Amino acid sequence: MPTTARVLLAFTVATLLTSGRAAAQVTTDTGASVLFLPIVVADTERDTVIQLTNRSARVTFARCLYTAGGEAGGADSLSFDLVLVGRQSTHWVASRGRLVDPNDPLCQRLNTSECDGAGFDPGRIPELPAGFRGDLVCVQLDRSGAPTSGNALRGSGTLISAGGDVAKYEAVGLRGAPGNDADSVLCLGGAASETCPRGAEYAACPGSWLLPVRAEGVPHDPAPGSPTQQNTLFIATCARRSGSGGTVVQVANVNEFEQRFTTSFSVQRWKEYPLTDPIFAREVLGTDFMHTSLRAVEDRGSGVVVIALSRQVDGEGGAAGGAVAAVPYAEGARSTQDRIVLADP
Repeated sequence: MPTTARVLLAFTVATLLTSGRAAAQVTTDTGASVLFLPIVVADTERDTVIQLTNRSARVTFARCLYTAGGEAGGADSLSFDLVLVGRQSTHWVASRGRLVDPNDPLCQRLNTSECDGAGFDPGRIPELPAGFRGDLVCVQLDRSGAPTSGNALRGSGTLISAGGDVAKYEAVGLRGAPGNDADSVLCLGGAASETCPRGAEYAACPGSWLLPVRAEGVPHDPAPGSPTQQNTLFIATCARRSGSGGTVVQVANVNEFEQRFTTSFSVQRWKEYPLTDPIFAREVLGTDFMHTSLRAVEDRGSGVVVIALSRQVDGEGGAAGGAVAAVPYAEGARSTQDRIVLADP
């Protein structure tokens, strides 16, 4: 990649896809009790390396659930349990999963190909069916298998393309509150209710997600034929229970003249949303940059978790540089309570 393109890409990472957190709501750099990884891909285009860390000095238990998007192949959901010893980090490749094998080779710096599967096995992790595109949610449990607010989990996902591009993002975490009643219904934010008599057991999902972004089709360099930026949002709903998970997301773009452009779309648990609507195009916006906000409509369904994926493409839509994945800035908290019903694996 030319030096100029590298500098521009670094500028884009630093200023356009800003990883942020709303105070006391979501976290990407401290321990949490619920983790969302909104992009997990295992197809011919990309694979995903999942990393999970126990930040506690004690043994920590977790239940994880893959959920396929509407267009993905394979089962709708796939769950498994993990056990992490104190301060343990582990990883697996989504398409291959991870077996339990006490004879795993040692991981040595000079031979990193032996590192997959090395170390203490956290438990059997199933491989994903070919063509999977969806998300992963992990919930911390206690030794009995009940949900607990231990705030020990941290994770990340690394997307590796067939061409060798790598894009890594931090898992979005919700911290647990002291009043967790340890039943199978996880109450994210909100007031006390018949279903959640103690009120919020975990932090609420954000009220809005904000990101400054380059308009679609705007070249990174004035030179003829320079690559342009292509942006895609991956959206996972916060609520996970039978008969729920759908929501309506409102989008508002503000251009550099403070003119406002809006649209909306529905999400059923998971959605891949390329920014191809005309309101993201330079010809409609009239400026090269915009400030985008996404908000799940209150009382119209679940809150959402968002990851932004940006890549450079040439005039024919082919890859022309590295990809970047990031967590947009989270603002505020939903007043509507979201719930996750934890099923047996």
